[in-house]
Amino acid sequence: MDYKKTTEEYYSKWIGPDHIVHENREKVCFIYSSERNKMQHGYSAPFDLWIWRQPCQTIVSYGYKAASCIDLLKKALLFSADDQMVETEVVRLYGRPLLHSIKYVFEKALVHQTNARKLSTSDYSQYLALFRENNPNCGDTGWLKDYFDDITSLGLCFGVFDNGILASCTDAPGMPYMSEQVQEIGINTRQAYRQKGYAADACAACVNEILRCGKCPQWSTSIDNRASQKLAAKIGFIKLADVFTVTL
Repeated sequence: MDYKKTTEEYYSKWIGPDHIVHENREKVCFIYSSERNKMQHGYSAPFDLWIWRQPCQTIVSYGYKAASCIDLLKKALLFSADDQMVETEVVRLYGRPLLHSIKYVFEKALVHQTNARKLSTSDYSQYLALFRENNPNCGDTGWLKDYFDDITSLGLCFGVFDNGILASCTDAPGMPYMSEQVQEIGINTRQAYRQKGYAADACAACVNEILRCGKCPQWSTSIDNRASQKLAAKIGFIKLADVFTVTL
């Protein structure tokens, strides 16, 4: 599988036109997309402005809520579109916080054995305990059992145990596009077990399973999550692009 091509196709779906990440030849490109006017599967709000940033190109995908300031944004980015300029101008024009994430592409296959094992529905009590520890302010967990059943049925929930305690485990975020071809990896690790290799073992096992299923692994993280960025590199991912989003 061509991981880069598949990943670029996936993010082209986010932007709007198929193949746009690969085929765009403009330094700065603006695209009105109906994708910005709806809430994507697995997310709690729409992204009215979705900006793809690579050294060779900046693609601004916008919906009807963001359209009123697009001409001003075009003028601002006409001669310069570095990260700082993008952030400054978007916040100035829209008056909303800008979320900055990093999107990755899988680079190499993993074959090494790990200490992780595939979880089943019988492991729910362990998963619930981990979730509650990591999310102490979440009062309602009534939905969690169904979610756990879903990700274990996909065979993509891998966990690492330490003395009978679930230290770290993966999950499988819903994919709004190309779900038969791509799968992103999520990871949850108890505070006391971080930076000990448990997350890397769980994620490596999950990557191997995704590859075995003939899919392309995906990884995404926020710009300030250094631990996630280091983990991505450790299990075979390299940076593909920065993405800036705004919800109006």
